Amino acid sequence: MTKPIRVATAMMAAVFFLAAVPARPQADDAKSQAKAQDLKTITAVSDSARQMFNKAVAQSDPDLLLSLFLDTAGVVMPDMNSLTGLQELRRRAPLLMEVIGGGKLDMTRSNIRVHDSLDIARDAGYFTLDRKLQDGTDWKFNGYYTLFWKKTEGSIWKIDRAFIGERKR
Repeated sequence: MTKPIRVATAMMAAVFFLAAVPARPQADDAKSQAKAQDLKTITAVSDSARQMFNKAVAQSDPDLLLSLFLDTAGVVMPDMNSLTGLQELRRRAPLLMEVIGGGKLDMTRSNIRVHDSLDIARDAGYFTLDRKLQDGTDWKFNGYYTLFWKKTEGSIWKIDRAFIGERKR
């Protein structure tokens, strides 16, 4: 085969290959950019929520803690029935504050991901809660968490579901 024929054959092969590979529509690029921006936003929101959570725990302030949740939020915790709705969470918040109040919470995120729908995100990781009990003894709880965040109207992220579990070592 002569050189011009080889070049022409290679060019035709490249054209057929490129024709067989579907072009990525601009909408996919816009969605990817929106997803990347939402990931940055939800990561910042989640980091801020951790600070608010620690402040709420330190000050035994259930209202500050509950401000992170949707009105329809659900929470599943160890040794408790699942709680659904802000009213139920508010009713049980004093008990929660009593259990964790005054403690030091250390959280380690293992991953955070924005769903393709762009209005749901999952934030998961591990935590350790250290506190002194009323009798002065030290108490430590090792756990894991998975938070499902939902973007509300106005693009505000709130916790929709929270799953808290004990991490056995």
